Amino acid sequence: MERAAHECVSTLTQSAGDAFQSNFAFDGVTPTADHDGNTYSTAFTNVGADRSVYSQWTIVAADTWELKEITIPASPSGGTWNYTTSVGAYFDCVALALGSSHHGTTADSWESVSSKFGESGQANFLDSTSNELYLSDVRIDLGKQRRNHRGRDYGETMLLCQRYYQTMGVLCLTSAWTTVANAMRFATMRAAPTVTTTPQSGSGAAFAVHNNNLLYQSAGNSVVSGGSVTLESEL
Repeated sequence: MERAAHECVSTLTQSAGDAFQSNFAFDGVTPTADHDGNTYSTAFTNVGADRSVYSQWTIVAADTWELKEITIPASPSGGTWNYTTSVGAYFDCVALALGSSHHGTTADSWESVSSKFGESGQANFLDSTSNELYLSDVRIDLGKQRRNHRGRDYGETMLLCQRYYQTMGVLCLTSAWTTVANAMRFATMRAAPTVTTTPQSGSGAAFAVHNNNLLYQSAGNSVVSGGSVTLESEL
């Protein structure tokens, strides 16, 4: 797994003087028995790239989904951290093979270096192109213990995503709507969205939002045309 940004730092770090441990967990399975008992690692790096931490986990048995839980230590006082709403730390990788430049010193402890993903004795899962590892339900929670986790269905996941971003097809008329009584309803977003209108033909059309869940045409288009509207309410 490649590097992913962890924004808001709400689980790894709370504020410069108020940090908490976190729990990182995932389910994994490998179909082959070649790596039973082998140890691998998972790593994080802060946004300043001057602190990193890794934790180790072991494949117990082949062809069996196994839950792996890792406690991430609270952010140390040293290092460059972002405690606001931008990127604060990165989930670097599930390390399956490591070169010597990425060997760390002590597991489960923030080191004053970056890109340390595991230890020198780690096994090489990538020694054969037939090796496979499947991951599911990767999550991170505030605190030492993993919260009860259930997979979301498609509908629930879609509604949560639509709090931040939506796009829809519209009919662009040549005059604005005089009332919002016939406005199109959409899933309520986390905050008033930025609205972008793109007519297929002509120009001038604009749509606006009323009460954060109703869409109406606020300016007419030069011709009647299909089009699309994008609503963005990202962090």
